[in-house]
Amino acid sequence: MRLPMLAAAVAGAVMLGTVPASAAPGEDPTDPVVPIDPPISAPIDPSDLPMPTDMPMPTDMPMPTDMPMPTDTATPAPTDSPSDTPAPTDTATSGPLSAQDSAFVLAAGYGGNFEVAAGSLAKARGYSAGVRDFGAKMISDHNRAGTKLSILAKSLGTSTPDLPDSAQQNIINAWSRLEGLLFDCAYVPAEYLDHVGAVALFENEAAHGDNPDLVRFARETLPTLQEHKRMITSALSALDCNG
Repeated sequence: MRLPMLAAAVAGAVMLGTVPASAAPGEDPTDPVVPIDPPISAPIDPSDLPMPTDMPMPTDMPMPTDMPMPTDTATPAPTDSPSDTPAPTDTATSGPLSAQDSAFVLAAGYGGNFEVAAGSLAKARGYSAGVRDFGAKMISDHNRAGTKLSILAKSLGTSTPDLPDSAQQNIINAWSRLEGLLFDCAYVPAEYLDHVGAVALFENEAAHGDNPDLVRFARETLPTLQEHKRMITSALSALDCNG
């Protein structure tokens, strides 16, 4: 009967704050305890506890001397060195061709192919020496201009045709059945009209083209075409198809 009564007494003392809830090892829970005045009824604020003032500070603690110092790991600011910055591309040269430039490349390519094929016929089948010489010049000059245009077109991401167009090929087929004066009378007037159109085509590109390389090509080729036009105009004036 004494144990229940003792437990009840201890429990009552804990509730009043006179005995800790559990005794430390080796301590007798029945030892008299100085009652806490006032009893603890709320959590203790750590700032109310007295700080010890006589705690000795260690003086012989070795300080590390071989600790590596942190280096500056900040990312360096980007530089604007020209060698590190890619140069801007020329959009007029490397971009897609405009409708104006594309039409010029196609028309000039077909026209040049026609002049070379027709010139070969004129050189072989022409009646007058002037027509045969003109045919030889067509082969030489238009092959040279065609090669330049083909290389330029490839650098611009496009290409030139390899043959005359279908209508031009029909004309070549018809002329291939003619010889002598009949050939001259068919070839010379057609060549005059072709070179009127060719000069106008290149003048238009030189004045209104969008791609600077194609504009330069048109301007450089124009004097040759204008010379061709003068030559064929003279041949047309001397042509006599009534004899």
